[in-house]
Amino acid sequence: MDNDDKLTELVENACAAIGHEIHDSVLPLLFGASAILHREIERASNERPDIEPLEKATAWVDDAMRIGRSILSLTHSPGFDSDVNTVSWDQHVQSSLERILDAGAHSLWTLKIDVSDDAKTIAAPVATAAFRISVEAVRNAIRHGKATEVQITASVENNALHLSIGDNGSGFDVHAISQDRFGIRTMRGRAELVGGTLRLQSQPLAPTTVYFDCQLN
Repeated sequence: MDNDDKLTELVENACAAIGHEIHDSVLPLLFGASAILHREIERASNERPDIEPLEKATAWVDDAMRIGRSILSLTHSPGFDSDVNTVSWDQHVQSSLERILDAGAHSLWTLKIDVSDDAKTIAAPVATAAFRISVEAVRNAIRHGKATEVQITASVENNALHLSIGDNGSGFDVHAISQDRFGIRTMRGRAELVGGTLRLQSQPLAPTTVYFDCQLN
């Protein structure tokens, strides 16, 4: 598979992941809120509407807007300049995850980042891949694995970036990954696009670690 095919597959997986989020998270909330609001509007002309359904509908709309902002954060580029020889990527990870995984929607979680100085400033394409893989891996760990602690570690050895994202979540069978796990497919596509590799180490009811290794030019 050449780079054009990899890029096409990566874009398709990313689009599918976004569509999955909208279909499963945003639309049900908006549909439920809309149904309540329409019903209460009809009742308003005959009797005083009960405040509880309106409060529920308002909460659903607020949740939908929050999820919408989260989806936008997933698609937002951190602004890495491909014309710049070196960029720092790790400083964007924490702020991006705080936007995507706010405390109101998920249990409390802690993130530790240990990135060596030489791994902080790497070529823009690899930096972008490291950023995206880190964000997606942490997001998967907290949302799907119910992890409460995640550790990101990165270093450079023999002119190669070695990145790992480990968590204390519930794990999964790496040999039976569902076809709708677009996040994993997208991470693997991003790694391959820059000539790197992505490995998953996990099992049910055990921690998970995502490894991204890539030679630096």
